[in-house]
Amino acid sequence: MGLAEVQEEEIKARIATKLGNTVECEVVPEKTVDFKRSVTTKPIITVAYSGADYPALKSTNEVSQTSEETFEIMIRAKLLRGTNGVYDLKDKIRKAVVGFTPSSCGKIYLKSFKLENFEENLWMHSFRIACTSLNVEDFSEEPGVPITESKATFTNSTYN
Repeated sequence: MGLAEVQEEEIKARIATKLGNTVECEVVPEKTVDFKRSVTTKPIITVAYSGADYPALKSTNEVSQTSEETFEIMIRAKLLRGTNGVYDLKDKIRKAVVGFTPSSCGKIYLKSFKLENFEENLWMHSFRIACTSLNVEDFSEEPGVPITESKATFTNSTYN
């Protein structure tokens, strides 16, 4: 299982634990038909890894680089307002995930929340959340030629 899969499962479990049996929680399904299943009585919360951003590398030796790992949390519900409506779930999910620390990441923070779609009496909104991860070069491979000798020449115009 890849790290993104583990993180999706951990975020899903966190939300499911905090919201209880008032919603259905899932990671994004492999098949479109499974994602498009209808919302019956309980809203459906879907967690999906959506990618990573890597800043420019500034290292002059071993690679050590941060990344911003991003996830989408989709809310599909028949109600916009009231108990278990999108706005209520937005607040509950925010409380459940902000500060949570998935494997190999820092604490989760919020990026955005927006309306994705409203069709056939079904609201779909999504949170974009992120956490920072540290990526370090794999040292299990044989390193390059080690430095065994170094020569330096110093000049100082005052003493020459």
